[in-house]
Amino acid sequence: THYEYQVPIYVLAAKHPLKMAKGENKQLKFTFITTGIDDAVAKAKATAGRKNVMIIGLTDAAQQAIKLKKVDEVILRIVPVNFEKGIKLFENFGKKKIKLKIIESTQYPTRIDIKAKVRS
Repeated sequence: THYEYQVPIYVLAAKHPLKMAKGENKQLKFTFITTGIDDAVAKAKATAGRKNVMIIGLTDAAQQAIKLKKVDEVILRIVPVNFEKGIKLFENFGKKKIKLKIIESTQYPTRIDIKAKVRS
Protein backbone atom coordinates (compact mmCIF):
# COMPACT_ATOMS: atom_id res chain seq x y z
CA THR A 1 0.00 0.00 0.00
CA HIS A 2 1.04 3.60 -0.46
CA TYR A 3 -0.05 4.73 3.03
CA GLU A 4 2.28 7.53 4.14
CA TYR A 5 3.09 5.98 7.51
CA GLN A 6 4.92 2.69 6.92
CA VAL A 7 4.91 1.67 10.59
CA PRO A 8 2.91 -0.71 12.79
CA ILE A 9 -0.55 0.77 13.41
CA TYR A 10 -2.59 0.07 16.53
CA VAL A 11 -6.28 0.65 15.92
CA LEU A 12 -8.56 1.38 18.89
CA ALA A 13 -11.77 -0.52 18.15
CA ALA A 14 -14.88 -1.85 19.86
CA LYS A 15 -14.32 -5.23 18.17
CA HIS A 16 -11.98 -6.88 15.68
CA PRO A 17 -13.01 -6.41 12.04
CA LEU A 18 -14.20 -9.37 9.97
CA LYS A 19 -11.85 -8.39 7.13
CA MET A 20 -8.37 -6.92 7.39
CA ALA A 21 -7.18 -3.96 5.37
CA LYS A 22 -5.25 -4.75 2.23
CA GLY A 23 -1.67 -3.69 1.85
CA GLU A 24 0.05 -4.90 5.00
CA ASN A 25 3.77 -5.39 4.52
CA LYS A 26 6.92 -5.78 6.62
CA GLN A 27 6.67 -2.22 8.03
CA LEU A 28 2.89 -1.62 7.87
CA LYS A 29 0.90 -3.95 10.12
CA PHE A 30 -2.50 -3.34 11.69
CA THR A 31 -3.28 -4.54 15.23
CA PHE A 32 -6.76 -3.95 16.63
CA ILE A 33 -6.92 -3.10 20.34
CA THR A 34 -10.28 -3.62 22.04
CA THR A 35 -9.13 -3.05 25.63
CA GLY A 36 -8.97 0.75 25.62
CA ILE A 37 -6.76 3.72 24.83
CA ASP A 38 -4.37 2.99 27.72
CA ASP A 39 -3.48 -0.41 26.24
CA ALA A 40 -3.30 0.97 22.69
CA VAL A 41 -0.83 3.69 23.72
CA ALA A 42 1.22 1.26 25.85
CA LYS A 43 1.55 -1.24 23.00
CA ALA A 44 2.39 1.50 20.49
CA LYS A 45 5.07 2.91 22.82
CA ALA A 46 6.56 -0.55 23.41
CA THR A 47 6.79 -1.09 19.66
CA ALA A 48 8.13 2.41 18.95
CA GLY A 49 10.88 2.25 21.56
CA ARG A 50 12.48 5.71 21.61
CA LYS A 51 10.50 6.96 18.59
CA ASN A 52 7.38 9.12 18.76
CA VAL A 53 3.87 7.65 18.85
CA MET A 54 1.05 9.42 17.00
CA ILE A 55 -2.67 9.18 17.75
CA ILE A 56 -4.54 9.78 14.53
CA GLY A 57 -8.26 9.73 14.09
CA LEU A 58 -11.33 10.07 16.18
CA THR A 59 -11.85 12.89 18.62
CA ASP A 60 -13.01 10.45 21.29
CA ALA A 61 -9.67 8.60 21.28
CA ALA A 62 -7.74 11.87 21.45
CA GLN A 63 -9.89 13.08 24.36
CA GLN A 64 -9.33 9.83 26.27
CA ALA A 65 -5.56 10.05 25.72
CA ILE A 66 -5.44 13.70 26.83
CA LYS A 67 -7.48 12.92 29.96
CA LEU A 68 -5.10 10.07 30.83
CA LYS A 69 -2.10 12.40 30.29
CA LYS A 70 -0.79 10.21 27.46
CA VAL A 71 -0.36 13.18 25.11
CA ASP A 72 2.45 15.72 25.29
CA GLU A 73 1.84 17.44 21.92
CA VAL A 74 -1.09 17.90 19.56
CA ILE A 75 -1.20 18.84 15.92
CA LEU A 76 -4.43 20.58 15.06
CA ARG A 77 -5.19 20.40 11.37
CA ILE A 78 -7.68 23.14 10.52
CA VAL A 79 -9.52 22.68 7.23
CA PRO A 80 -12.08 25.32 6.21
CA VAL A 81 -15.02 22.93 5.84
CA ASN A 82 -18.14 23.02 7.98
CA PHE A 83 -19.59 19.55 8.58
CA GLU A 84 -22.20 20.98 10.98
CA LYS A 85 -21.94 17.86 13.16
CA GLY A 86 -19.32 16.11 15.20
CA ILE A 87 -17.50 16.28 18.49
CA LYS A 88 -15.26 19.20 19.29
CA LEU A 89 -11.80 18.10 20.38
CA PHE A 90 -11.75 20.16 23.57
CA GLU A 91 -15.27 19.51 24.82
CA ASN A 92 -16.16 16.79 27.34
CA PHE A 93 -13.44 17.82 29.79
CA GLY A 94 -15.86 19.32 32.30
CA LYS A 95 -14.42 22.32 34.13
CA LYS A 96 -10.84 21.20 33.49
CA LYS A 97 -9.11 23.43 30.97
CA ILE A 98 -6.60 22.03 28.53
CA LYS A 99 -3.60 24.36 28.37
CA LEU A 100 -1.67 24.48 25.10
CA LYS A 101 1.48 26.31 24.10
CA ILE A 102 1.79 26.81 20.36
CA ILE A 103 5.15 25.55 19.12
CA GLU A 104 4.71 26.08 15.40
CA SER A 105 2.09 26.73 12.75
CA THR A 106 2.25 26.00 9.06
CA GLN A 107 -0.11 27.28 6.39
CA TYR A 108 -0.89 25.17 3.32
CA PRO A 109 -3.22 26.02 0.42
CA THR A 110 -6.03 23.87 1.88
CA ARG A 111 -5.36 23.86 5.63
CA ILE A 112 -3.41 25.23 8.59
CA ASP A 113 -1.49 22.93 10.96
CA ILE A 114 -0.88 24.09 14.52
CA LYS A 115 1.55 22.12 16.67
CA ALA A 116 1.13 22.72 20.39
CA LYS A 117 2.58 21.36 23.62
CA VAL A 118 0.01 20.10 26.14
CA ARG A 119 0.67 21.59 29.58
CA SER A 120 -0.60 20.08 32.83
